[in-house]
Amino acid sequence: MAFVVLAEFAKVYNLPPTRTAVIITVLTSLYVLFGGFKGVIVTDFLQSILITTSGIVLAVIAYKTIDPEILNSNIGNVKEWLPLSIPETTNFPEYENFRSETLSRMVIGTMLCFTVSAGGFGEQRFLAAKTPADAAKLSAFWNIVLIPRWLFTAAVAFLGLYSFADIESSKVDQLLPLVINEYMTYGVRGLLVVSLVAAFMSTISSLINTGASLMVRDIVQPLMKIDDNSRNLVWYSYGCTAFVIASGMTIGLISLKYATLNSLWSWIMAGLGASVICPNVLRWYWWRVNGWGFMIGFFGGLLVSILMLIPGFPVPWHIMSIICILVSGIGCVIGSLMTREVNQEYIDEFYKRIKPFGLWAGVYRRMGLTKDEHRASTDNPYLVFFNAIVAGIAIHAYYMGSIYIVGHFYRQTLISFLIAVVTTVILYFSWYQKTVKKEEKFNLKSGE
Repeated sequence: MAFVVLAEFAKVYNLPPTRTAVIITVLTSLYVLFGGFKGVIVTDFLQSILITTSGIVLAVIAYKTIDPEILNSNIGNVKEWLPLSIPETTNFPEYENFRSETLSRMVIGTMLCFTVSAGGFGEQRFLAAKTPADAAKLSAFWNIVLIPRWLFTAAVAFLGLYSFADIESSKVDQLLPLVINEYMTYGVRGLLVVSLVAAFMSTISSLINTGASLMVRDIVQPLMKIDDNSRNLVWYSYGCTAFVIASGMTIGLISLKYATLNSLWSWIMAGLGASVICPNVLRWYWWRVNGWGFMIGFFGGLLVSILMLIPGFPVPWHIMSIICILVSGIGCVIGSLMTREVNQEYIDEFYKRIKPFGLWAGVYRRMGLTKDEHRASTDNPYLVFFNAIVAGIAIHAYYMGSIYIVGHFYRQTLISFLIAVVTTVILYFSWYQKTVKKEEKFNLKSGE
């Protein structure tokens, strides 16, 4: 996906799209290859500073540039956008059934919340935290640092609707570089281009590092029976990294020829993403899930999702995404039950450290705990769901407030930030303080 975005971006500046994407991908791959996980984290931090700065700068420029009356005449009253008039308000390709499409994406998004980190490189960051409490704080911080990126997105969208409201749907992918060319001076334009390249490199480096590490730990090391301290493990990691890079570039080159950004993103979310959701959810809440079940569930959903790529396939994508979720979930359950369970030592250690809730009766009974003792040691599920709902409202309010202020929607901005402040105060008492106390109670402070 990032490879295709970079190629599309290069077209506007009359750069060879394929060559530009390949060169930047190769340069990114070099520091991933030799820098390792720590190198990726350091570069991600520096690149995040660039991205945050550019988001704020672009939002300020958009705020000063936009005439609210002209913007409103181009997009109409905001209330008229919800929910079915969006395809008519913009020139984007229309959905066949916008309500069903929205419902399908809501199901996927809700289930992603139960995966803890949605898998991928996000999970790598969570698992690298020293304690469960640190991981919880990381989750909150992660959502906060995304606010400038929503400023960036809002600025591009409003400037695009302000000046390019009649852009052809086939050229929507090029809206961002068009906005940069139209409104940015040379110095600011350079900052934004560098920031966007940094965003690309940050995404690619994290995905490459995660993919290679998973291959080494879950496939190569068990098959080759390599010790953790073996120098050969490093060489295998180099090989896996090169394989991930080559695979990603190959898929990117094929996508450039046969797919648009919209179709590619839709398949990633509705097909590929839906295939991995159920296995990612079940592994946290059911002790019996193992690697075989995860793999069978994922590949089962993936095979179904491939049908979505067939031109003229009769079943709508929003229905196929639900089918992918069901197939992957059933495959994960059957695959786990038909294969050997995970080593009890690992399961017990995970239970003692994380105190998960869900279907863990087989574990806590083996450890000599009663059902009441199990409930006493885990988080209150009702409080967890309450905090999740409040946090969702808070995050949404922060993001929408950032968007509204760029478009001069002051009343909506005030309401959004008032909601954000109230929900943040609630979370401080219902979530943060309890998280700190839990960390102290179980002696899980950092460094211990």
